[in-house]
Amino acid sequence: MPPYIPGVSRRELVRILRRFNFGESEGGGHTVFRHRRLGLITEIPRHSGDVSPRTVGGILIQIGLTLAEFDEVRRRRGRIPERFHE
Repeated sequence: MPPYIPGVSRRELVRILRRFNFGESEGGGHTVFRHRRLGLITEIPRHSGDVSPRTVGGILIQIGLTLAEFDEVRRRRGRIPERFHE
């Protein structure tokens, strides 16, 4: 089961994925993020309000990010893990 991560806005989640060197493209009701070198793909729904805690947890699982790494980056001072560098 994905970790429960409350209170993440779409804007913040997009900012974090960009910081992890994910490129983005628009599709339907979602924004698709791809990491070219690692071959990782995930989607973020486009709607108002916070992203569902289960959705955020699923995204972390899809991109192989731990809750601790996510929290570190979310604090804005955290370093991104070496595996995400281009």
